[in-house]
Amino acid sequence: MDFRRRRARTRPCARRKCSCGNRRIRRDLRSISPRGSGFAGRSGASDGDFFGLRSWQAGDSRRWIHWRTTARIGEPAVRQFEQQRRFDVCLLVDVFCPIESALLEPTEAAAAKEAVELAISAAATLITQLAPTPTNRVALAVSGTKNSVMVSGGNRQQLNAMLRILADVTPSTFPDLVDAVEQVFRTIGEPQDLVVISPRIVPSSAERLVKILSGRCSLRWYSVADGSLDLLVERPVVRI
Repeated sequence: MDFRRRRARTRPCARRKCSCGNRRIRRDLRSISPRGSGFAGRSGASDGDFFGLRSWQAGDSRRWIHWRTTARIGEPAVRQFEQQRRFDVCLLVDVFCPIESALLEPTEAAAAKEAVELAISAAATLITQLAPTPTNRVALAVSGTKNSVMVSGGNRQQLNAMLRILADVTPSTFPDLVDAVEQVFRTIGEPQDLVVISPRIVPSSAERLVKILSGRCSLRWYSVADGSLDLLVERPVVRI
């Protein structure tokens, strides 16, 4: 069952079989932000000065739990360390589906649909991992039949809203990536990094996007088609 079908049936990550928050972010993400080594800072309190609290995330150590706050709010809260301030990134999801998909053989059409779902699921994984941390500035731009942009504020409500955007998006033959990026710039200014997650390799139409971003922020394109997305997020495990 893909991310969007799971999301339609239940709250994100509430089901045991939901894997969007448990899939591993690959080492390649660590090179995105010039601030440092990504999740490498998660080795203990000595990595930085304690300065606040945040919600529990997969991979957190039990010794970081702030028990009084956990008891008060009814869910795990952990200490936040300054060195975990890592990411200033926009995730742009290219929800592309080829115009001839309706004319494809059933197996080819299924492969095209699966590529879209893998891209969306990978974006959900990254959002689930990065957005809840208040010190990360994470923007999500989704480009399908329409464009949607949202910025994380480090709380569960905004995370759920981002996941709803991913769950509800409709693929397009001509997603307007440039307009989506311009919406991001109008909303938050220029992020340090723009990460495109796409079912396809870089199209020729992306040349305009590259020109717009030149000198403003870095651009990295991760694709299902050429396997580069596997450098960022591991493939979901099929569970029966």
